Amino acid sequence: MNELPDAGTLSHVDAEGRARMVDVSAKAETTRVAVAAGLLRTTPEVVALVRADDLPKADVLSTARIAGISGAKKTSELIPLCHQLALSSVDVRFGFAESAITIEARAKTKGPTGVEMEALTAVAIAGLTLHDMVKAVDPAAVLDGVRLLTKDGGKRGHWERPDATRPEDGAVSADSFAAPTPDLDAPAHREPATGAAHDRAHTDHPAAGAPPQPKAVAPTEHRQRHAHRTPEVQPARQQAESPESAHPAPGGHHGDAAYGATHSGEGSRTAVVVVASTGVAAGTRVDKTGPVLTEWLAGLGFSVRGPLVYADAEIAAGLRDALDGAPGLVITTGGTGASPSDATPEATLAVLDRELPGVAELIRQRGTAAFPLAALSRGVAGLSGTTVVVNLPGSPGGVRDGIAVLEPLLDHLLAQVAGGGRHE
Repeated sequence: MNELPDAGTLSHVDAEGRARMVDVSAKAETTRVAVAAGLLRTTPEVVALVRADDLPKADVLSTARIAGISGAKKTSELIPLCHQLALSSVDVRFGFAESAITIEARAKTKGPTGVEMEALTAVAIAGLTLHDMVKAVDPAAVLDGVRLLTKDGGKRGHWERPDATRPEDGAVSADSFAAPTPDLDAPAHREPATGAAHDRAHTDHPAAGAPPQPKAVAPTEHRQRHAHRTPEVQPARQQAESPESAHPAPGGHHGDAAYGATHSGEGSRTAVVVVASTGVAAGTRVDKTGPVLTEWLAGLGFSVRGPLVYADAEIAAGLRDALDGAPGLVITTGGTGASPSDATPEATLAVLDRELPGVAELIRQRGTAAFPLAALSRGVAGLSGTTVVVNLPGSPGGVRDGIAVLEPLLDHLLAQVAGGGRHE
């Protein structure tokens, strides 16, 4: 929980080599945040039981989460030279890989010393609690890879683990402390697409120094490093627009020059991304799919507007907004599940002139190959005038599936809609 020492020194050892508690009274009181991670290696059967809440000791994740939070609060009692801290918050989250449960903890305080040990302790205690909960089925489970990912605050500001990676390849996170990178290498295991689960985030977790896990190869790679920070989310409707897209042409529509129009027969290289999420619109949830889609489309040469964020109940208005100016492509993410609030498919069908059922079905098939409950997604695809509209699930895993299906089809589909393309 103290600042990282200079090279070659140990802050908790005095000049005579004796253990000491560091005097932090002269340090500035700043906001300190630390994120740590780890994973419990177990069997695919145990992972399935935990996800289904079907172990002899029920409420596995809830119990482990509370234990991790309690452990962070007791760090100074467990680690003898740590200072007592007034923690502002502790958040513990879990994810799933084929044979592992991933753990991430984020601790925050305002004070003269950091919260690294609190975040690490939360991960360790949560992991040990998971082990206790699953040991009746798998006594050989292993708690592994407990490590600090990032720290912020204090004299050194932001520090990030050099590899800046996550605990396990192919992991599916029920939540996450950072916007996901558009990593298409990882298999898309997912939470059930019903209720709130369709909006849960799926992130990739390669372990630092951990044995590599099998990876599925997808059509393209968009891998980059991101700091593990919680992005600032503005409440209500949000738009991350380019300067051109923010200023419509006279008449209320986007002009051809700003909106990337092409000659007839080539297909319009304009796109709008719409996020259907009541939580993101309210500022209580981080948008983890819209930025992935906008980055992917921009990489394909599209002029992209968005992501436009709307609450589930307002997605019809969001689609009307997206269709303004007749872009070549509109992709929605979220609101495709079976929850009563999920309304994206119905709002989309109301604006479609023709459906493209094969596209939606192919996206579902790709999802169900890894996770059968992906079949519960009700997303549709079709044409609204000359605009291609595609619904994707509200999870990063579902978006990865959509990207993998759409990328080889987009050029030909857009060209056909514009009156060109091959028809054989």
